[in-house]
Amino acid sequence: MLLLILSLSLFFPGQPEPLQVGDSIPVLNLRDQHGEKHVVEPGGRWLVIAFDKPGAGIAQKWLRNETDLATLSVTFVLDASQMKEKIREKMVLPRLRKINQRVLIVYDTEFRNRFPWRKRSLTALKLNPEGIIQEIHFVEKTPEINALVNL
Repeated sequence: MLLLILSLSLFFPGQPEPLQVGDSIPVLNLRDQHGEKHVVEPGGRWLVIAFDKPGAGIAQKWLRNETDLATLSVTFVLDASQMKEKIREKMVLPRLRKINQRVLIVYDTEFRNRFPWRKRSLTALKLNPEGIIQEIHFVEKTPEINALVNL
């Protein structure tokens, strides 16, 4: 019986473990809120991700900041894979287009399996120049994310 379970696990592997400190982030090919293509490669200092509505709410306040996040080597990603298409197209994207910061959008439902996240927070990954995760933070308030990325 144990042999059968081990054999099946080789053919039907479980969900991959989320990235951890010491892991490299993968190259991400994403579109922004205006539909323009961008490639996220190693070299940024911070990768900040919103996975749910409360996290997006924290990000919405944070993204109003006058400082261009790209000049601070901060990349912001919104996981829109769980949103209903009608809501995303009619409500979320029009709001995002009014923001002066670049917002990269994920539509792939597997994205949240590859990155660490918690409900009601932003995930902030501090990266070294090679794209290796040095720190993982789960941020629940706008002042916390401002302090992390030195705004």
